[in-house]
Amino acid sequence: MAERDPAFVPLRWEELSALQHQVFDYRPEGGPSVLVIEYSGEYGHGSGGRGSATYIVATATAAWQAWHRTGLILDFTNLAYAWGDEMEWVLCLGSEGGAGGCSRPLAIILGPDCRAGLQSLEGDEERSVLAEDFQAGLRLIDEARQDYERCLEAWRRGSFGS
Repeated sequence: MAERDPAFVPLRWEELSALQHQVFDYRPEGGPSVLVIEYSGEYGHGSGGRGSATYIVATATAAWQAWHRTGLILDFTNLAYAWGDEMEWVLCLGSEGGAGGCSRPLAIILGPDCRAGLQSLEGDEERSVLAEDFQAGLRLIDEARQDYERCLEAWRRGSFGS
């Protein structure tokens, strides 16, 4: 391999955050498949969490694009988070202005070390994305999926004149 120009500086995910993640495809019998991403580690406090928020948003967005599924569940059961405004970026995943402005189904499973911090960030959203456990997360995904499909159908009718 040719010698690389020293102006090329390698970047590593580990430089953003010490968080870890695993991606799963949850395929229940007779139901739609859902992408599940488990995050673990300690989210930085205050502005020190910017890298952690960026890490979560980047990895979740990449996984959702790579393995498009009906919904996305972020499992924060083993995530420690106390405070930091950038976590709001994570709460907004799925509402980045996709087709017709329809929000994709998202649920976040709370853990004991992030519950209070995340609940303090969730304002007057139309629908909560926070769930106490995996089954509650699946129910949120199912409700959001129905809304998403209705929104897409309305957008298609308006866009294509059906």
